[in-house]
Amino acid sequence: NIESEWRPNKITICCDGLENAVIRDQIPMPPDALGKCLVGMTPNEWYKSINSRIFFWTTWKSLEIFISAKEYKNNPHVVITVDTRRLLERYADLVTLSSINSGSTYYDPERYSGPKSRGSRTFQTIGDYSFPYITELVVEEGIKDIATVTISVERWIAHRVNYNKPTFEKLANIWP
Repeated sequence: NIESEWRPNKITICCDGLENAVIRDQIPMPPDALGKCLVGMTPNEWYKSINSRIFFWTTWKSLEIFISAKEYKNNPHVVITVDTRRLLERYADLVTLSSINSGSTYYDPERYSGPKSRGSRTFQTIGDYSFPYITELVVEEGIKDIATVTISVERWIAHRVNYNKPTFEKLANIWP
């Protein structure tokens, strides 16, 4: 099942008359590693939980780290930039925030003893959020009118010669 099991590879969905859509893999979140950092949930419950949400990085730096990761470098990425104010005006009741990259169990062993814990309290409403920083802004249940909050849609690629010095290239303006 695409929603409740680990996806070690991308999955292409086809429909006659429409362009193919690709569902991203979940390489950085294998079940064994995920099981070690989950609180009160199974890996399948976590996959189902995060697959029901729409995620936004809150900084350009977080996006750069993501698209330049070893698994994703040298692959084009569609980047949708939204107007956060408009998004919150429409969807504040459905927005939750996370202080971690909830889709990765990778960690820096020099700074942490293991991946950061996660579970039902990982995503908190705006009113309940108490961390000094926001890593992810998440919209529960999807965004039906994404065009009304979208500033741009672009295709980007990260070229990484070494880990510390990726370069980024905008390949195309898709919209507007």
